[in-house]
Amino acid sequence: MSATGICQQSQETDTTSHLKSGFYILNDSVGVKVFVPDFNKLQYVNTQTLIPITAIKKCSTVGIDATFGNTGEKQFGLNLTFTPNGDIKMQIATDIAFEERKSIGLFIDNKIINAFYVNSKIRNGNYFLALNLPFAEIKKLEKKINSELKKRNKTVVLTAMRKTILIIGVALALVNVVYSFMRDAETVLFFGKDINIWVYRLIWAFMAVLIFNAYRKEAKK
Repeated sequence: MSATGICQQSQETDTTSHLKSGFYILNDSVGVKVFVPDFNKLQYVNTQTLIPITAIKKCSTVGIDATFGNTGEKQFGLNLTFTPNGDIKMQIATDIAFEERKSIGLFIDNKIINAFYVNSKIRNGNYFLALNLPFAEIKKLEKKINSELKKRNKTVVLTAMRKTILIIGVALALVNVVYSFMRDAETVLFFGKDINIWVYRLIWAFMAVLIFNAYRKEAKK
C-alpha cells in the first residue's frame, strides 16, 4: 500500500518547493503536484492542511494479527498516538477526507511515504498506518519520526527556559523602576557612572518593554 515518490512543483498553483514532514489532504487541483504511487496517479497537496509530524506523541512499529491473501503474513506498519491538539487536527482532517472522499498523505523529507483513503470518521486517538515496505524500512521510518519528536521535546524545553528567563528579566527591570521611587536622590550610580534618576528610570522601563516584546515573540512561536 505504500511507496515513496519525489514531490514535483506545480507551476499553476503553489510556489512551495519543499513540503514539511507531516500529514496533508490530497486533492485533484490545488497545491503542490506529486505522483502518488499508492494510487498510481498525480495529485495535489494542499499545503494549508498540514498536520506537522510533531503532532505525533508516540510512534512504534507493530504487526496486525491478520492474514492477507491466505499467506499467513502479518501486516506491519506504524502505530501513531497523537498529542491532544494533534488528535483534534487529525480528526478534522479525517472528517474532511471522509465527507469529501479525499485522501491523506504522509510526507517525510519531501517524499510521500503513504497515501490512504478514510473509510470512516476516526475518534479513538490511535492510528495504524499500514505500510507495504520491508520491515527494516518501517523501522527506519519509525526511528526518523521519533528523532523528529525528540527534537521537538528539546525545543519545547529550551523555549520554556527562554520564556522563564525573559519573565525574570521583565520583573527585575520593573523592580528597579519601582525601587528608584523609594530613593531620595537626584542621581544614581549606573554601571559606575552617576546619572539623573529619571534617566535611570527611563532606561529600566525601556529595558522592561524590550524584554517583554521578546517574550511575546517567543510565546508566539
